[in-house]
Amino acid sequence: MAVLIAIGILVGALCLLDLVLTFGVIRRLREHTETLERLVSENGGTAKAPVVGQPVREFTASTVGR
Repeated sequence: MAVLIAIGILVGALCLLDLVLTFGVIRRLREHTETLERLVSENGGTAKAPVVGQPVREFTASTVGR
């Protein structure tokens, strides 16, 4: 019986830890959303990402492999 109680307490503690971590992730996502919205509004309301279907400008790339 004591083992079942200990397992129940452990599962409850793990669920509480998971809940706290999930709320932390949600808070960070809200901060990131606010930051992205601020950056887009500072750039004149346009995003720097290419629009689907438009050709991409010329670019160069390099690699560190041989």
